[in-house]
Amino acid sequence: MSKVVEPIFPDLDTNALRDLLPPDQLVQHESGELILEEGAEADCCYLVLSGRVQLSRRRKSGKEIKLSEISSGQFFGEMGLLSGMHRSASATALTEVEIMQINPEDLRRLIDENHPLALQLGFHFATSLARRSGSMLKLLAESPATDPKKLSKKDEDEMPVDVRNVLHEVYSLWAI
Repeated sequence: MSKVVEPIFPDLDTNALRDLLPPDQLVQHESGELILEEGAEADCCYLVLSGRVQLSRRRKSGKEIKLSEISSGQFFGEMGLLSGMHRSASATALTEVEIMQINPEDLRRLIDENHPLALQLGFHFATSLARRSGSMLKLLAESPATDPKKLSKKDEDEMPVDVRNVLHEVYSLWAI
């Protein structure tokens, strides 16, 4: 089930943001275009300046799971940027999209310059981590462990949830 994420910067001044970074870090994608692929190295995060992006991942069975929809003023890929882990999900443009790539050096520069965006980024990163931690705790509380030997032959996507699988799923969401 996909959820729409509320913008962290509802009054985003995209013109001011465009002036912060080199022009080559502003990237446009056509509708349907893959922006980043699950499993890829995480070397930056993205801020959506315009358009909508779908985050999804594939189960072992190959079934695609839609995680969330990101729109103007929202970030994605921040956990991979901060952790250095590979991408745990793919991002696909749902419409024409303009995104700003923010790499670790940019983030450090914004922090060093005490730029207001650095504080907003830090707040967003902390809020995202808190939400994901809360989601993990909720999943753990609601998901009983299941002995795989007692299961009948069911499709992997329909099996009762094993706590280890829940932890794996939530952990992988952190690296988007």
